[in-house]
This record gives sequence, structure tokens and C-alpha cells, in this order.
Amino acid sequence: MPTDNHPFPYLESILQYATREVLFEEAHDELVESFNPNDLSKLARVHEMIVAAKSEHAVSSWYRSTEKLPSNDPRKKDGNDALYLMYLFEILHDAGVPPFSERLVKYQQFEENSITDWSFLPAKFRWIVDAINELALIPANSKAQTQKLKQVGDQLLPDVHEFYSIMAKLDSSMYTKLDELESLLRRLEDVC
Repeated sequence: MPTDNHPFPYLESILQYATREVLFEEAHDELVESFNPNDLSKLARVHEMIVAAKSEHAVSSWYRSTEKLPSNDPRKKDGNDALYLMYLFEILHDAGVPPFSERLVKYQQFEENSITDWSFLPAKFRWIVDAINELALIPANSKAQTQKLKQVGDQLLPDVHEFYSIMAKLDSSMYTKLDELESLLRRLEDVC
């Protein structure tokens, strides 16, 4: 990593696996198959370090803190690298590769202490919260985003009328997350 005093120096050893080019240009199944046991072992060690330190919120928050930095600021690249690493963990989770399959580390779109009251959603729709977090990892208008949106659309389709009925009853001034759900629905309509 280019900057001194990096808040997560243990990430440095695996960042070559999580570059934008690797994550968004290769098909995910081919990417997962390209890892040899040594690669997966290195990734698993860092994954376990994040779990042990309970630092997934800190890594996610740190990425968000670098988003608005100028593109020539080395901390911005460091933040992007951390985001790509979280996305790589998501890919390995989706592929069922242990220990990632347990989904112990994932990108947290929202601040740990921010209001994230999703109680207005019935339990059967709470998976949408994870979908929103996952979509936050994926660059807009990318092939990966389209694939994820289609996956979400397929999962939501059997209950879409019930979901829209719930959405119609919500008052946006009462629920801070309504705008995120509406954004997800607009993107789903564009893709599906």
C-alpha cells in the first residue's frame, strides 16, 4: 500500500488479489477457480484477522472516509483497495469457499452506529438489506452490477406485489431507509 501508517497494514499482503481489473473483468467463477490453495490460505488468514479484530465496520468506515478524497491522494487508492477486498470476500462467499462461505466479513454500507432501523420490513424481506450492502460494493453500470440486480430481481419476483404494497404504505419521513429501497427498485426495473 502506498501510504505510511496505514490503519490496516495486514491487508497489504493480499491486495494483488483484489484489484479492480481482476474483480470486474473476469467472470467470478473463473476468478475463484484461478486461486491456488496458497492464495486461498493467504486470503483466509486476513479474513480471520478481520473477524478476530472485529474490524469489518472499521474497514468499511475507512473506505467511506476516503471516497471524497482527490484521485491523486494515495489514501483514496488504499480505500478503494479495501473496498475491492471486501467485494472479493463477497465473491468467495457466493462461491461457497470456506471460511468465506460463513459470511463473517462483508462491506458495511452504513456507519456502525447510524440509524439503520429496518424493522418496518417483514422478516421475509430483510435479505434486501444485504442486497443493498452488496450492491454498494459493485461499480455502477458494470456487468457485475447487472448480474447482481438480476439475482435480486429473481429472488424478489415471487413476492413483488406484496413488497410494493408494503412500500406504498411507508411514509418516507418516518423511515430513513426508504430512499435506498426505492433506489434499489428503480435499478431493478431498469434491468429486469
